[in-house]
Amino acid sequence: MSLSVFIAVLFAAILHASWNAIIKFGDDKLQGMVLLSLAHGIIGFILLILFPLPNAEAWPWLIASVGFHLWYKLFLTSAYEQGDLSRVYPIARGTAPLLVLIFSSIFIIDAISNQDIFSIIAIGIGIFILGNLDHLQWFINMIQLLILGIQASVLVNIPTLAPLLLVLMGSYIQ
Repeated sequence: MSLSVFIAVLFAAILHASWNAIIKFGDDKLQGMVLLSLAHGIIGFILLILFPLPNAEAWPWLIASVGFHLWYKLFLTSAYEQGDLSRVYPIARGTAPLLVLIFSSIFIIDAISNQDIFSIIAIGIGIFILGNLDHLQWFINMIQLLILGIQASVLVNIPTLAPLLLVLMGSYIQ
């Protein structure tokens, strides 16, 4: 991995952690998410001015991606209203590798090594034992957060996985 890619990934991680912390620690989670989404929209419009518009074929995918991302943000906001950032965020973002592993195992012909499978499952197990299970209410809350986190994770991955489905169906748009 080149240094520029590493820095970009690190910067993205810092941005994600920062705006999720802003949402979690605000008094009104939904208002915070709406304001953050508006800021993202403004940045997007500025980028539209600076760069050429995407091809017409890409617009349905862009619109669908925005829709799924807004849905993801609603689930994430709901999860933040019920649980702690230290539990919600890893579940919401950390279950994605498990979902991709399951999806890939079913639909992708490429072989996944045993080491990769073990690593992804180990990460998943780590996510699910974030706290201790001594308290029944904690366990109930964790199940609720897990459901919301998985919903958010599925939604954030749909725009990524949709082109793969098209390839598998043989109708990929060039």
